[in-house]
Amino acid sequence: MGQYFTILNLDNSLPVKTVMGGKFGECFWSMHHAKIEDALWRPPGERVTTKSYSEPKEKGQSSFLRGFHDSENAANHMASAFYGLSNEVIDLIYKKFDNLEEVILLAVTCQRSYEISRRHLERWVQQLFVVSWAGDRLICIGDYAQMDDLPPGMLTDEEREYLADRCEHPADDNEQLTDDCASRENDHDADETSLWEKLGSLQLRHPKSAIRQIRINDPNSSRYSDWGLYLFYMTKRAMSIMGKDTKMGLLDDGDREALSELLTIDRKTLYTHASDWYPTHALRNLTKKEYVRGDAIERVRREPDARAQRLDNLSFNHILAARFTWSSDPSLSMSYEGPLHRGVWAGHRFDVVEIGCLYNGQESLDGWKDVSEEVIAEVREIAKADFQ
Repeated sequence: MGQYFTILNLDNSLPVKTVMGGKFGECFWSMHHAKIEDALWRPPGERVTTKSYSEPKEKGQSSFLRGFHDSENAANHMASAFYGLSNEVIDLIYKKFDNLEEVILLAVTCQRSYEISRRHLERWVQQLFVVSWAGDRLICIGDYAQMDDLPPGMLTDEEREYLADRCEHPADDNEQLTDDCASRENDHDADETSLWEKLGSLQLRHPKSAIRQIRINDPNSSRYSDWGLYLFYMTKRAMSIMGKDTKMGLLDDGDREALSELLTIDRKTLYTHASDWYPTHALRNLTKKEYVRGDAIERVRREPDARAQRLDNLSFNHILAARFTWSSDPSLSMSYEGPLHRGVWAGHRFDVVEIGCLYNGQESLDGWKDVSEEVIAEVREIAKADFQ
């Protein structure tokens, strides 16, 4: 049947339309329909804000409010050692946390702890719940790729150990990792764990993967936003749906309601269609400190013979596919014979920003390289081989 390809985000389970879900050559020239470049846009400013808990609230609304406002509450005396710490020390504790659950659980202990936690809550929620693939590791990988032949430096030692253990002890539940991967026909041994599944399982450690599982298992979850659903995921009631997860049952409903009121995520559209901002933006490879200018893409699209060359719909998505594709086998179902299957950007981190971020006057910032013409020349060669 030939080799199939899919695009994986190794750091984020948020689903984004990629178009790639079959033979590379059959999908490549439809990449302008993908939403990858939109998801890579890094919006300016903060999209997550918290309100202060400075005004007294009605007792009973939240457990951490009861503890704070009632001076006779035993919890205040039991935790006197913690309350004796300075704000600076508590802030350092928040900085040491490596997941949102720990930040939330310390924040709800009392009003003072919550006030210190606010900037940390905003940072974590912004990172996890604002629709974006910016800064994540991306790869378009073929199903003939081998685990011992992955892009150098793409995985950490810890991730390799995790994947090795997962192969020896596969999960009982067959999680749906990506829609693209699930929809294809697999011509390999059904008992063999595919490399797509192995790499896709890295997403399962991301908090949003739990949200996807709840949405699959609970038809009533549609009434919650992702942030609201995440808070629900931490409550005792969620144990009936995802009871085997050890992070369940740590938050009571009062805390959940209070946090839902105190933290706001801006629901405005986080990006516009890429064609609206090509002239003023650039695609950055954060790993190699290289970038492709949107105005260079726009110039090619406006060339008189762009349509005849099939370049009238050229996009950052095409640039990415031409550079972050990887496989151990060169079969791509296209006439171009270059080494696209050994992409020099495979597994790297990307974003899309305003072009001004990359210049100091008329020169590129130190360490950054403009590869626009080089990459566009490669895509021209692909189009020439396929259509002329």
